[in-house]
Amino acid sequence: MRNLARLTMVFVVLWVVSNVFAQQISLAIKFQHIPFGVGIGASGLMAADLDRDGKDEIVAGASGGSTFGANNYWYVLKRQGDGLEMVYVSSQYASPITSVRVADITGNGRPEILVASGNTIYAYDCCDFREVRRTTTSASEILALNVADVDSDGSLPLNR
Repeated sequence: MRNLARLTMVFVVLWVVSNVFAQQISLAIKFQHIPFGVGIGASGLMAADLDRDGKDEIVAGASGGSTFGANNYWYVLKRQGDGLEMVYVSSQYASPITSVRVADITGNGRPEILVASGNTIYAYDCCDFREVRRTTTSASEILALNVADVDSDGSLPLNR
């Protein structure tokens, strides 16, 4: 009887371990087939309603290739049904992307997508993704980018 109890317990443990392992393999396989690059969001992962439909899109930096590394492009995901659709993918940048942010810097009531790469900040329209502004700094590299209404007047210093 004792041996039967031990055998049953071993069987239950093996069954649980095999199911957990199978789920992990399934998740790993699904993740490997997502075409969104690697190093996703290392430079930024922002949610904002870019097209004013009441649903947030996701703007994220990613790395090309098959290994984690500095982000060298960015993309926009839009919710479609139960999943996400990639609606825009930028070209790859020569210098690594260090920050991806979303903020209304033009004062038009719609956010722009801000990308810091090398010593330059690029601003893109949130709907057609065309470049609307480029600011080159004297710094050798921009390490981080944050946008805030520091004087609480309802407008960003960049759009005055």
